[in-house]
Amino acid sequence: ENFTGMPTTDPRSKALEWILHRDQMQLDSDDVRLYQRYVLALFAFALDSLAWSACGEHRKIGNETEFFATEDCGVMNRATSVTESHKVWLSSTHECEWYGVICSKDFVVRGVELMGNGLIGEIPPEISQLRFLQYLALNGNCLYGTIPAEFGNMPNLLSLELHGNGLSGKLPTEMYDASKLQLLNVAMQYGYTSVCYMSNGTYVNTAYERGGVTSNDLNFGLIGQVLESNVTKWTSMKGLHLFDNSFS
Repeated sequence: ENFTGMPTTDPRSKALEWILHRDQMQLDSDDVRLYQRYVLALFAFALDSLAWSACGEHRKIGNETEFFATEDCGVMNRATSVTESHKVWLSSTHECEWYGVICSKDFVVRGVELMGNGLIGEIPPEISQLRFLQYLALNGNCLYGTIPAEFGNMPNLLSLELHGNGLSGKLPTEMYDASKLQLLNVAMQYGYTSVCYMSNGTYVNTAYERGGVTSNDLNFGLIGQVLESNVTKWTSMKGLHLFDNSFS
């Protein structure tokens, strides 16, 4: 990343500031975990983690607000009705303990599962830099904008679930290069309306392009032709879900 002249409001700049000055873990520059921790921090800032339904609120609010102070959170397991303990995103705990982050035994991030958790914004393309990521499930949130073309460069991606958001534009042709992909679910971007409130009080409505933040145009979901000749590259595909979009 080139941070020269980058606005301090940019998620990349915020993530760098956090990892250099706010993160009490203070990993060494040659630590193999440093970059994956940075990417996850960027992901949290880009998708407004303070507005998340679970495990995004890192502030302790009193006479003086302490940022990045809260570490623990509890999430109800809907299958068992048991509250499970997790760690808050952007806390000074191991990133593999953050809610929804799945790691292998060697502490490499293999999955991020944050379904229906109030994520808001555009999917940061930098998530593709998690080179060993196999599972990405962000369905049922308030994501808008386009699907990053960089997803096609993820050599180990097996499952991508983005259904039930407010994405628009074309499915990137680069996606066909994700040759290991077994499940792609981008259904229900059109006609599936969800309203989320950002941490600054602004609301996002997935019925509109870009969540209505910078556009008053209705969102018709993903467009273009998807089942073209390149589809034969998906030799491992077992599940492809495209309904409730505007594909031709």
